[in-house]
Amino acid sequence: MTSDHLKTVRKSWRYSQSEMAMVLQTPLRTYQDWESGRGRIPGVIVVTLVILKERDQRLTAEIVERCRQRVLDEYPAGIPSEPDIEEE
Repeated sequence: MTSDHLKTVRKSWRYSQSEMAMVLQTPLRTYQDWESGRGRIPGVIVVTLVILKERDQRLTAEIVERCRQRVLDEYPAGIPSEPDIEEE
């Protein structure tokens, strides 16, 4: 994993450097060194990021499925169009 890839991952998760350091349980300065290319990114950090990314993808899929199921439960005949929605 390169420093640019690490930075891309962090930004895709919308984390600050300090938040990412906290997630990876490493000092902020160490994380900043990895991201700037001044320090070598340990293999354990790469593995941790892969696991977190997979977990994130599974969680996202689970949330989407739960939302889909709630919509199906609430609207078994399909989502009504605007004129079909009754005002309260």
